[in-house]
Amino acid sequence: AEAMKDDQVLFKKFNLQSTLNVTNMTCFDHNSKIRTFESPEEILFEFFNFRMDVYEKRKEHILKRLTREFTILDNKVRFIQAVISGELVISNRPKKELMKELRNQGYPAMPTKSKKTDDDDDLYDDIGSKDYDYLLSMPIWNLTMEKVDKLKKQKREKEDELEDLRATPIADIWLKDLDALESGLDNFDADM
Repeated sequence: AEAMKDDQVLFKKFNLQSTLNVTNMTCFDHNSKIRTFESPEEILFEFFNFRMDVYEKRKEHILKRLTREFTILDNKVRFIQAVISGELVISNRPKKELMKELRNQGYPAMPTKSKKTDDDDDLYDDIGSKDYDYLLSMPIWNLTMEKVDKLKKQKREKEDELEDLRATPIADIWLKDLDALESGLDNFDADM
């Protein structure tokens, strides 16, 4: 109780606390329009709904990134195994023929820039060598058993990360962020 009184004295002395009139609460809403709110709770609900939308978009963005990373790892493992088994021959072949075979075997092109075209056939005929760099520029060391095992492990870990995120409700992601913030603030206060 004594510490509480000391805190209240500090709040008053340094003007850290004030009383607000809640009869005229005008704020910007999530659309950046001025709006009058009826209660502090209404402001919180407005913020909550906006924040949930942002977390939904954030989750979609992370899922897209993780899906791409998993696809790359999955196709690297498949590609290396095909080369090792002799199912896919890459040496001493014309680049265009090799890329066509990769496409026919279901290896997706991973362009570094987005290509806009109305005709998919034109896109495939014009695939640049960089679109398959994620496979063709791997060092020959990746053909060793240790590297293949490492890539398989990375693929499993990425798949687990992807599935965990898919299964996590956005409210739980927000709560986890709030817990991390609280922990960070506690550490900051402890260092002061």
